Order: sequence, then C-alpha cells, then structure tokens
Amino acid sequence: FSTRPSAPYRMDLALTYHCNHDGSHCYNIEHPSTAINSNGKHELTTQEWKEILNRLWDLGIPHIIFTGGEPTLRSDLPELIAHAESNGQITGLNTNARRLSDPKYVESLVQAGLDHVQVTLESSDPEIHDRMVRSKGAFQQTIKGIENALATRLYVMTNTTMLKDNIQTI
Repeated sequence: FSTRPSAPYRMDLALTYHCNHDGSHCYNIEHPSTAINSNGKHELTTQEWKEILNRLWDLGIPHIIFTGGEPTLRSDLPELIAHAESNGQITGLNTNARRLSDPKYVESLVQAGLDHVQVTLESSDPEIHDRMVRSKGAFQQTIKGIENALATRLYVMTNTTMLKDNIQTI
C-alpha cells in the first residue's frame, strides 16, 4: 500500500493541541489557550508542516491524516491539505465536525482536495454526547457537520468512544 515497502502506509499528524471539546476521555490532555502547551511545546508553523509533508512524501508515505486536538481550529488546514494533495498524498481528517456545520468551510476543505473525514460521534443521544465532550450544543453541530460532509464527494465515517463505566461517572 505504500510507495515503498519500507515506509508506513499512513501518517497521522496532530496539528494542534487546541480543542473545542473538553472530554475527560480524550488523549489530548493539553487544553492550552495559546499555541504553547503547558510543557512548553510550540505548535509548528504552516511552513514547518509543509516541510514535514514533503519529507513524508519523499519517504514514500502516501496517506496523511490531519488530527489534533481539533485540526479544524487551524486556519491553515485547507492550505496544508492542498499542499499534501499537490504532492500526490491522500488526505483525511479526524474531527469532531463542529466546524463542518458550516457548509462553506466544508466546501473549502473539499476544494483543497480532502479525500475523507472521520467524525467522533460519542452517542446517538444528544445529552450523552454533549456530557461526554463537556460542551452543550456540540451534538447538533456534529450532526450538521456529518450531514454537510455527506452532501459532498467526501468519504465519511464515524467513530465512538466505548467506555466501561456508566456515562454518569464522566
């Protein structure tokens, strides 16, 4: 599946620590208000990410997933998608889809060349979803984002966090 047998097929790039959710189950435990997390780590610039995309292509990695935090919070996401696509890379997005509730934003990602999107949908019950992500109204934005993505040529999939304990413990 890779352009070279010695290279991975896919690389997931965590573009940001920022997120518009505050889920207790999230692996992104940093929720900084600036581009520097509590460990003093800086987020990369657009140009630095483009250089990484080029290096990954040179290594033979054809599939890029943009993730985070929440990657749609980066204003340069369409530019990074377009850059990877110009290299010949397949591009995907792991997102909570809240920004995808804006059809114009979805269209900007499609126009940049995005190939697929994976949306985290925590529950079919709006109350449970919003409680899990600790953001009232998030469910409706996520559902609208999924609908908007489905109305395009994008391949769309969802994922759900499975928890052992009852949601009331969250």
